[in-house]
Amino acid sequence: MSRSLTDTSTARGDMGAGPLLALTGVQVLDLSDGVAGSYCAKLLQGAGAQVTKVEPPGGHPLRRWSASGSVGSDGDADGVLFRHLAGGQRSVVVDLDSDAGRDRTLDLAASADVLVESHPSGVLADLGLGPKRLWDTNRELTVVSITPFGQGGSVDGWASGRRAPTPQREPWRRGPVRNGPAKANWWMSRRSNVWP
Repeated sequence: MSRSLTDTSTARGDMGAGPLLALTGVQVLDLSDGVAGSYCAKLLQGAGAQVTKVEPPGGHPLRRWSASGSVGSDGDADGVLFRHLAGGQRSVVVDLDSDAGRDRTLDLAASADVLVESHPSGVLADLGLGPKRLWDTNRELTVVSITPFGQGGSVDGWASGRRAPTPQREPWRRGPVRNGPAKANWWMSRRSNVWP
């Protein structure tokens, strides 16, 4: 991607001319299925990138989260968290379990600069969409894999919903306090946006 210093395009859509943001012109493909990847994509969007969110046929899981963090049954209503994280992003529905869906994803990856995913280690590779296959499609693609426990080792497949009890004062009153997965998700996505 190249742009001139006189480029007056803006990452703010039709809001008029504005300053070039650091990632103006960068195309991001968001394959994430939770908070961490979606927040990472939002931060990239805030720096000027154009984000395309890939959703499964039933809609992104965050569409069903209510403001209180509980999961509702109404899949048609967008949750507050989804609107916050995906606002202003282009959305495409792709079934990654089908051959046509995987082909569509590879087509989208061919024109992307960055791909963000937050599936447990090996899930995309099992679908035929691992980093090697993606790089065969687009040698310039930067793949950001956000996983709570890394890409290797005995716990790499754990989802971020796994949480350990945290000791508290007077545990006999209420039982152990559990750190929610949201804290880890926000932290992971912020760390993924630290550029070398």
